[in-house]
Amino acid sequence: MIWTADSLDDLHRCERTLKERSAHTSSREMADGFTVVEGRDPDDVPLVIAYPGPNKAARREIMTRIYTW
Repeated sequence: MIWTADSLDDLHRCERTLKERSAHTSSREMADGFTVVEGRDPDDVPLVIAYPGPNKAARREIMTRIYTW
């Protein structure tokens, strides 16, 4: 599942929530000027939360990591 945060503050809030629930796996800045937070939802489904969304920063490629799920 992939979500986009409304703001950088919102992305950090999502990251804190995942960490509090021991569901956070990683955070990193990606190429093309966006940041992603990865974790797992309550059903153990992998999720990615990105900022900014594609309407503010176009994606030129799909993250390689998505293909490994």
